[in-house]
Amino acid sequence: IQDLSINLQSFSAYVSLIQGQAFVLSLFPGEEQIVMFDMILTDTIPYNTLLPFKILASDSKYNWKKTWNTRTGLIYEDWESGGFLKFPWMRTGNVLWEISQNPVYERSFSASSGQPGDSKQSTLTISYEVMMEDSISFYYKTSTEANYDFLEFYIDNQLKGKWSGLRDWKYISYYVPAGQHSFRWKYQKDIFSSAGEDMVWIDYIRLPFFFLPLINAGEDKWVCYSVDSVFMNATAQYQQSILWTTKGDGYFNYPRILNPAYFPGPNDRSNGEVKLSIKASNALATVSDTMLLHFVQPPISPQAMQAIPDAYCTDRAESIQLLAQVHETDSLFWYSFDYTQIPGQGSPLAVEPFIESGWIYAVTKNSCGFSSFDSLYIQVKPLPTINLGADTSVCKTQVLLLDAGENQKEYLWSNGSVNRFLSIDSSFFEQND
Repeated sequence: IQDLSINLQSFSAYVSLIQGQAFVLSLFPGEEQIVMFDMILTDTIPYNTLLPFKILASDSKYNWKKTWNTRTGLIYEDWESGGFLKFPWMRTGNVLWEISQNPVYERSFSASSGQPGDSKQSTLTISYEVMMEDSISFYYKTSTEANYDFLEFYIDNQLKGKWSGLRDWKYISYYVPAGQHSFRWKYQKDIFSSAGEDMVWIDYIRLPFFFLPLINAGEDKWVCYSVDSVFMNATAQYQQSILWTTKGDGYFNYPRILNPAYFPGPNDRSNGEVKLSIKASNALATVSDTMLLHFVQPPISPQAMQAIPDAYCTDRAESIQLLAQVHETDSLFWYSFDYTQIPGQGSPLAVEPFIESGWIYAVTKNSCGFSSFDSLYIQVKPLPTINLGADTSVCKTQVLLLDAGENQKEYLWSNGSVNRFLSIDSSFFEQND
């Protein structure tokens, strides 16, 4: 094969390919070449996320393609912690398994069985619930009496494989169904004799996926500063234990249950807030989440109340804007003349014009209750009315005085006059005008 072009495609929003194309100048029958692709995974990618990929390869004559999925969150034990605390390992038997620096499969450490003695054993076990169909793999090395002293591997007390003699590092993998399982490595000695170093080693164990605890401390809460206690509203899955802690001086009545009551301390109240944390743990992992508990003072009555406009004529306003200033933690409610709540809340609030004059009321509310009412007056003015009297007949030389009425703001007669009274001299009119 000559001039082979290879392209990698990703279909996940969590993956950004930096270099998704590679080239191979020539590939002969039976030959293998490794090509490398650079990519970046986002920091927010969840544990056990399925990542789909496709690879396309082509030369001048042929095309190949392959799709596959891989999951995030590789779970492995390589003993680089220098101990058995990374996962809940159980060491039992006549001699306990130990951390070894020589030999190792990779990096600096491996786990060794020790030398239990004739007819004795050394066992290393881990047990947990496997999330889905998966596999377990590891590297092993033996230096024992061939066919008599064995490294044995069990899944749920079923022997899967055993090895003895002088073996350098070998890789092995086994299928694991979903569910609760135990995985056990045992160095079993026969009744007499030894060979080699009389030990076995394991390294770089790839464990099946487990259930990562899911925890949500709940939304931040705003409560009255005088409240005696507050119940939590957390949710959790796949956990075996719960623990609540506080950054303040209050306490939880039952910190190891999911939703205990928190009793705030005096410093919590004076500081105005306190951070509360919850941890959820199972056999293999611990996760945490936090929430803030805010303490609010009693609500303050609405300030700087306005209605725009606050005076208008009947049927001459399209809407009214109600405005008031309130504290950010308070909610604002409006009420009409008869204390009926006006639909909607907050400021500004657009409402339909009122048909009569009266008082509008407003009140604020928070976790401590309601404030006192405040009010403003809205004036609805009737449209002006004019009564010039009934139609009448006058003599040719008679002067007629028309009165548009008092208490009007402005006047405008058809001849342009802006006075209240209009004098009409009939001598300028013809008969029947």
